[in-house]
Amino acid sequence: MGSLCPPGTFSGGGAGSSCTPCQAGTYSNNPGTTACTTCGLNTFSMPGSVSCGPSSPGYAVRSLTDPASMYICPVGTYTTTTNYVGQVCINCPVGQYNTNPGSTSCAPCPTMTVTIGTITLPAFESRNPQPTGLVIDSTGNLYLADKDNHRILKSTLGASGSWTTTVYAGTTSGGNTDGSLAQATFYSPVGMAIDSFGNIYVSSYNYHTIRMITPSGNISTIIGTTSGESGDIPSASSIGSSANSSTARIKWPLSMTVDSNNNIFVIDTSSKCIRKITKTGDTYTSTTFANDFNNPNGIACDSNGNVYVSDIGAYCVYKISPSGGTKTVFTGIKDSRGTGVTQLYRPSGIFIVGIMAYVFDTGQDPPPNGGAVIRTFNINSTSLPAVLTTVAGNSSAGDSNGVGNSARFRFTQDNNISNSFAVNKTTGMIYFTENGGVTDTYNGNRIRSMKLSNPQGTDLDPQASAILTSVCSSSSI
Repeated sequence: MGSLCPPGTFSGGGAGSSCTPCQAGTYSNNPGTTACTTCGLNTFSMPGSVSCGPSSPGYAVRSLTDPASMYICPVGTYTTTTNYVGQVCINCPVGQYNTNPGSTSCAPCPTMTVTIGTITLPAFESRNPQPTGLVIDSTGNLYLADKDNHRILKSTLGASGSWTTTVYAGTTSGGNTDGSLAQATFYSPVGMAIDSFGNIYVSSYNYHTIRMITPSGNISTIIGTTSGESGDIPSASSIGSSANSSTARIKWPLSMTVDSNNNIFVIDTSSKCIRKITKTGDTYTSTTFANDFNNPNGIACDSNGNVYVSDIGAYCVYKISPSGGTKTVFTGIKDSRGTGVTQLYRPSGIFIVGIMAYVFDTGQDPPPNGGAVIRTFNINSTSLPAVLTTVAGNSSAGDSNGVGNSARFRFTQDNNISNSFAVNKTTGMIYFTENGGVTDTYNGNRIRSMKLSNPQGTDLDPQASAILTSVCSSSSI
């Protein structure tokens, strides 16, 4: 004869059979039990219990009549009392977190600090670079759209900490020729995006094309024509309508982004819509994804495929689901600009890191006096418009680097050109353009850098706590 199963366990086959712990909400108080007893209403038990008792903090119940449905509240949620009956797990409020299951409270998130730096680009051929779009590859090289000089630049960070910048493609005379890096030409390159394969996409504003640069250095036109023919194909008024690369046309393409499935989203400023570009085999298809914007300017995707568009003319940021069509004002107040906690003044460019979105919001005064700020909001916010927090910059223009509002920015006179952002996923450093490619005396030839840190000075890079970054205002790359 085998030994009897001890209290807190049961054996369906009697003596000699394997013993299984009683599940939560049940118990057995005698050895040799073949079935556990369900706890009475208003009591509960942990797995393997020999009795039931008053409920425990951090637990909730899915059914008032079934104590066995009790479960522990997961990380990022909490319960408020020790009486589990009718209780549910509550999500931590935005700006708070916890790191243990079964918590009864949440703690304030660490306050993030933002440090701003500057990369000054050297002149080429007596011309100052005018960077508009930028991307970063998997090895940390920056690629810049030099709009007014019709070139793509490449900047590499050396071991000494200094940047070396060279002409990657294009000539100052401009053009729209496909071919190798040495042969191809660009005209008014503005927006840039990079996919997971390392392909770089460039929007040619005045030639109405989307170009692709492969990692091997081949440049081709995927939307539009090399002759620069513009158009509204497919129609911006028809959500979901599409056209393949041979017939698709666009006019004045601006900012771009790529989602996790390598779909390309580009702002068509003439038609005030978003085009979604997909690839099947060797064929690219352009689809009208969202429309009826005022002055769409910046664009970004989150990890779930939602698209966010900063509309500098409507003073807000829209959110569009992966299926496209309906857009929701996620932060800012449409047609009401300002500096309040839910208002934007001139949202010029947006990017997303983890669960946080960052918006470059230009100031109330025109250049050279007007400054700019970087404001952030949580993309998981459920109360809309989402609350905005200023993390860097000031209403006064300037050139200072530093932490938080000690940093100063200048913004472009050309509000149609957005600020572009790129994130180094290895170091966590963020780079962005500041002046939209306008040739003026206000330091238009520089790239700014941004580093996110918590109060202890630990960089919020890919090694940051997965628990903290999943529920807090801090962000993982």
